[in-house]
Amino acid sequence: MNITRCLGAALVAATLVLAGCASVVVDSEVNAFSKMPPTPVPNASYRFEVLPSQQAEAGRQAKLEAATQTALQKVGLTRNDRAARYSVQVGVRSQVVARGGFPGYGDNGFGRYGRFGHPYWRNAHDGPGFYPGFGFYPPFYPGASSSYRHEVTLLLRDVASQQVVFETQAVHEGFWRDTERLLPAMLDAALRDFPNPPQGVRQIEVQLPI
Repeated sequence: MNITRCLGAALVAATLVLAGCASVVVDSEVNAFSKMPPTPVPNASYRFEVLPSQQAEAGRQAKLEAATQTALQKVGLTRNDRAARYSVQVGVRSQVVARGGFPGYGDNGFGRYGRFGHPYWRNAHDGPGFYPGFGFYPPFYPGASSSYRHEVTLLLRDVASQQVVFETQAVHEGFWRDTERLLPAMLDAALRDFPNPPQGVRQIEVQLPI
């Protein structure tokens, strides 16, 4: 078999593998603190507490609340703006933490931005790519050399006492630029083991559909 035919077969095989992938893994560093009872209150209600700066960006806030509402529902909390037991304050921010370098390098070459078997992010318009020594990358790899830090913070406050009873933060670093796309996975990570997460910083991986 000649070289051209071999390369063609390899690309076809890689494309078939990618086509079978239904999700990717998003790893987040999570640190949570809780003063809630060991047993959660069934169907406990909450409302969102919106800061003035968030009110100024109504569209972005609506998307953030929608993603947070889905995540909170998974841990047994129900939104009820008129009769809320808790208020929820959620915030998100992102920033560039590094520029330059060859795509794919992180801690140990791969460890910081993914592991073998964990696809890398790439912009959809870039199409599939192949980098010598690194293998075949799917269309959602960013194809850029900048690294981004995304942070999601969530506070749960008892409405009656105004005391914070749950605080959590999830941080993800990598080449993915779109915080909104990462939000579902990061929120699920931030709320892992709610309402009584273990103390200390944890690395949590969540499957994100693609």
